[in-house]
Amino acid sequence: MIKFTQRLLRLNESDLRQSAHQNITQFERVEAYVFPNHISGTIPLYRYYEPNAQDHFYTTNFNELGTGKLGWYLEGVQCYVLP
Repeated sequence: MIKFTQRLLRLNESDLRQSAHQNITQFERVEAYVFPNHISGTIPLYRYYEPNAQDHFYTTNFNELGTGKLGWYLEGVQCYVLP
């Protein structure tokens, strides 16, 4: 038997509180620190959503899905990260 555990990336306390109200969150750890705005040397982290799977996908490579394809919809720039 394979046990599947879905992880949810939350980037601010508001998102975390919203998830807690939906009873879908257990805090594990801080994975990284990110920037809310572009500063020198950072690149955007894009967030996509696939409604059929109810899943999110994050990438720094805009060319991977562009404005959206294969059922994925671009939700926008989530934050900025150091490459």
